[in-house]
Order: sequence, then structure tokens, then C-alpha cells
Amino acid sequence: MTSDEVEFEVPRLGGSTKDKFAWLLREADSDVYDIVFVHHDADRAGIQARISEIKDGSEDWREEQEKEQKGEHGQVVPVVPVVATEAWALAGLLDDPEQRGRLARQGLKQSSLEGVADPKDRLRQALCDPGGSIPKKDFERERRRLLRDLNISGTVSQLAAWKRLEADMREAVLAVRPWYKDRIRADERG
Repeated sequence: MTSDEVEFEVPRLGGSTKDKFAWLLREADSDVYDIVFVHHDADRAGIQARISEIKDGSEDWREEQEKEQKGEHGQVVPVVPVVATEAWALAGLLDDPEQRGRLARQGLKQSSLEGVADPKDRLRQALCDPGGSIPKKDFERERRRLLRDLNISGTVSQLAAWKRLEADMREAVLAVRPWYKDRIRADERG
């Protein structure tokens, strides 16, 4: 979105969202973070509940940012796929014409992706060999590959949860880099 040189780190932290932001305040040089992305599957709680959990859990960190930065503060972007991240991996499979046909025969298409009750199980089924099973390590490797190689202009770009992520990301970028407003708005118009 900006052409700025971007650095990122992906700490694997346990605990609640509030615990993770407490760690960020305590252990990290928190003034170096302009944008923090927080991934949490919606699971059964639902999207709005997860977004609220992330925003509530990051409140102390955002307030500290505002104090340190004299009114400016880092942004928090919730990354909440519908139900589970595997729905986005399934969207990646739908980009492949051969897979799309096979998945359609199983009743899975773009319009039904966000309503899949157990995307992880559906992805596992989609990746099964003809015998009907896939070893756990192979499943994890394929899942990672699908997510890493996800075509962000493909099927996933049509999903409501992905569109929300993109909108939240644009808003966060504009909050920390307002001088990119014209460029980002032009990109939105195509």
C-alpha cells in the first residue's frame, strides 16, 4: 500500500489477547510498532466477539502508545477469518480450476465458503489422498503452503472477512501514514 520498507516480527505468544499486549508493553520496545496485526479465528464465538476481544485486549497498549507518541498511536488490525483460517486456504484451492470442479462436486463453492461449519475438516477432506486420509504433518505442510501462496486477488478477495481485513488495514495505514491518502484512495478506485 505504501512502498515503505516494512519490517515485521511474528512472536508466538500464549494467553489471552490482553496478555499478549501486556507482554508487548513489558518486553518489547513498543514505540517501534506502527501496526499490530492480531490473528484470532472466529470459531463459535463469532466475528464481532473476536474483534471486540482484540480491541478490548489492546486498549492499554493503544493508550500507552498515545501517551508516548503525543497523540499519535499504533494501530491494531484484527485478522479474523470466518470460523477458521482454513476457510481462506479453501479459497486458495478454489482458485485452481481442477480443484474448483472437484470441490464443487462436494458442494463447496465460493458462495458457501464463509458458511462452512468446520473449514479445517473440509480442508483435510479436500487434501486427502484417494484412500481418504492425509498424515497430520502433510496436512500442516499443505495448509501452510496454501496460505503462504494465497492469491490475494483470487477467490479470497471476494470473502467478507477478507474485505474487512483489507479495509481495516487501509484504515490503519492511513492513521500512521496519512500522507499516503491520495495514493491509497487511487488504488481503491483501480
